This record gives sequence, C-alpha cells and structure tokens, in this order.
Amino acid sequence: MPLQSDSVATPTINRPRLPKHAPRVVAVDARSLTQTGKGVPRFLAETLRELASQDALKLILFSNRPLHPGHALPPIETVIDTTWARVPGSLWVMARLNTLALQAGADTIWGPAHLLPRRRADLRSVLTVHDLVHRIMPESMGTWNRRIAKWLVEPSIHRADRIVTVSVATRDDVLLLVQPARRDIDVVYLGTRTLSPNEVAITRTKITPDAPYLFSLGSIEPRKNIDGLLRCFKRLQTHCPTLSLRLTGAHSWGASATLAAIERNDACHLLGFLSDTELAAQMAGARAFIMPSHYEGFGLPVIEAIGLAPIIAADIPVFRELGQFIDGIHFVDFTDPDAAAADIAAFLATNPTPAKFVNGGSELFQWRTTARRYAEIFLADCAPLHP
Repeated sequence: MPLQSDSVATPTINRPRLPKHAPRVVAVDARSLTQTGKGVPRFLAETLRELASQDALKLILFSNRPLHPGHALPPIETVIDTTWARVPGSLWVMARLNTLALQAGADTIWGPAHLLPRRRADLRSVLTVHDLVHRIMPESMGTWNRRIAKWLVEPSIHRADRIVTVSVATRDDVLLLVQPARRDIDVVYLGTRTLSPNEVAITRTKITPDAPYLFSLGSIEPRKNIDGLLRCFKRLQTHCPTLSLRLTGAHSWGASATLAAIERNDACHLLGFLSDTELAAQMAGARAFIMPSHYEGFGLPVIEAIGLAPIIAADIPVFRELGQFIDGIHFVDFTDPDAAAADIAAFLATNPTPAKFVNGGSELFQWRTTARRYAEIFLADCAPLHP
C-alpha cells in the first residue's frame, strides 16, 4: 500500500540546541556510493570529500550495502547495515536510517538523493532534490522506480526541514508540481574540477582523431534523447560527410532500439566505459560536446565540458540557466531534425573554440563551493539561506 504524504505545511518542531563548540553530527544516506558513475554518486563523493575538512561537522555515512572502493573518500565514519543488505535500499531508508542515526548520536539527517525516512522530532532533516523526472517525464522511467518516486520521494519533500535543489529550474518544478506553498528552498549548484591550461594541453595529446567527431555523454535512455540526436546526426552527415559521432553512457531500460540505430550508422561509435581522464580526452578532441536531453535537473556533463570543447545543448530551461555562466554554448531545438542539423552545421562552420566560464562561473561551479553551501545549511537552524 502506498505511503501517504505528509501535510504540505511543515510543522514547527522544537529541537534541543547543540552545546557550544559541539560539532553537528550529520547522518548521510550513502547508498549512492555503492555504485560509481556521474550524477548523484559523483555529487555525493565530491561534496563529502570537501566537507570532511569542516571541523564544525561530523559526518557519518550509512548504507545497507558496502560502498564502492573507487570513490577514494577521506576517512569518514561509515556504518554498513549488512543484516539488511537484501532489502531494497529505499525501504531500508524508511525502516532503519532514523534508528541507526540516533544510535550514532546524529542530530541531522541528510538525504542526498531525493529520499528521507519518517519525521523524527529529535532529528533535523535536509533533502537534496536533483530532478522531478517522475512528474515531468514519467514515461522515461521503469515501473518500479516511478512507483518509488510517487510513494516515497514526494512525501520526503513535504516533510524535509530544509530542501536543496541543484538548479533554479528544479526548484521551480518543486514549487509548481509538488509543494507550491513552500518558499524556503535553497539552490546549490553542482561542481567540477577546472583543468589548468597545461592540463588541457596534456589532455589533448591523449587523443589524435583521424576525422572530426561530435562527442555525447549520457545514459542510453528516453530522457537523454539519444534517438533525437541520431535522427539529427543522420541529416547532419549531408552537411558534414566526414563527421562522426561518439557516444558513451550506461545502457538503461528500453535501450535496445537505440543501440540498434547506432549500429546501423557506420559513422556512429558507441564507446565502452571511460575513465575521467579518457572522458576529458574525448571531449578535448571533439569538434563539440553535444547534449540533446529532453529534460535534466542539472546536466553535470555540460559543466565538465567547459575548457575542453564547444558545447551544443538542447534548448531546455536548465541549460539556459547554466548558459548564463558559459561563453561558447550553442542551443539547438532537437524536435526538428532537419533544422537542428542545419543549425549545428552552421555553428561548426564558425570553428568554435572551447566553452569557458563567465559571470563568476569558475568559482560558482566548484565542489568546494558546493560543500561550503551545504556546510552553511547543515550548521544553520531551519531558516532558509539564499545564494
């Protein structure tokens, strides 16, 4: 039976104040760190790495499965609840996380990936919302994930003491679609590690393409619009016959038709798993990095391509938001493949240079900035902080 949502109005809870000089103990739902990859695992690992140096915070990681060793986190206390390893992670959060957090002496609980356990008067809660795919593109999700989002994510949003979204676009979606009465949502952007000019030069030496290519990074799933990119690229080949397309990303559900379409075009190349160094090299060697998504909560690869390649992005709200801080991003409407192909061909004919940050973006989109904002939120009382 679906779990019922809490009331939209957030009740006032009187919690004991911390003793002077005592660190705030934050219990972190670390299930995302059981896997590697971009998105939430990258966000959580990088933010924790920066937060670990905060003397005013004590972080404790909780999971019902072992964390992936590839994250190379600094020493942070970690609790693996192995007796519950066979339970789906979302249900483990609801059944166990509050108890484990209190046993460890936590006063704050952080759900970095959309989910919080039931409200407790002795635990302050902070929730990170990355997107609202289940509301905006439910058809792009599997049945189980869609049901979990409906039954657990939206109630988590309602009961959180503090909500953090990764973009203004996602904040606006939360206000429009889930909790219109709430006005205390913090926006904290994700980060990247900016390469120095020397590092970029070295990265470029790692790849020597024999022909020009576009590079795309994203899961093979409906929301990423790889099908739309393939239709556009087929027409683009009439404008740029020597151009090829390189793609990499996990294969999600419903990917078989897309994979078959990639195989049918000899100029399309599906790359296997790439390390961060290999990804940077592919971006640096490309005529442009291209991201055709129908919907994103943020779009981390766009930020990671800065300094390495010109960027071609779908004309969607969150990319327009990020575009305020980027010189060298070109927006394309992928709904019309012919027009999109002509638009991209004209952009490439200008011999664009790699995108760069403007308007303070080089400092705003750093993991240390992301961590600083989260530290402020963890250490504050329940009143919102605004950028």
